[in-house]
Amino acid sequence: MTDQKHDQPESKPRLEASRRKLLKGVAAGGGIAATLPRQWTKPVVESVLLPAHAQVSLATLSCQSVGQQMGSNTAPGPAVPVGAGVNLAAQLTVTPPPPAGFTATVETFLNNAPQTSQSVAVDPVTGLTPAVPIFVNVIGTVEMRFTFASMTCSVFWNVVLG
Repeated sequence: MTDQKHDQPESKPRLEASRRKLLKGVAAGGGIAATLPRQWTKPVVESVLLPAHAQVSLATLSCQSVGQQMGSNTAPGPAVPVGAGVNLAAQLTVTPPPPAGFTATVETFLNNAPQTSQSVAVDPVTGLTPAVPIFVNVIGTVEMRFTFASMTCSVFWNVVLG
């Protein structure tokens, strides 16, 4: 019995030694040993390439008021008098124009309270959205906020007694 116990511990180191020799032979034969570091180190990332659909947009946005009408009269300037109500409109320009199929989200707020939300197409040639109208018949601050590709711009009107 002592011979069997004595033989088992000796056979284990021989087995590990033969595995080591095998791995060294494979690594040396493939030229891998020269490229493997002696110790693992954390890799360093020097650059990251993003797929085309994930690249950062270089677009710029501009918002403009394109209409303030009371009946048939146009009320110029940021202060808009309100009688029975006023029609306001704004438009977004994306420069450079995006490819066909892109939309912008338009939200309207009255005194910071959300009123409406809709999607509008961005023209692939001009970069313009259609003029977005809103009718207001109360006093306060009106904001029309355009969002495109996580960028926003707003047009504000101050509606006063007229």
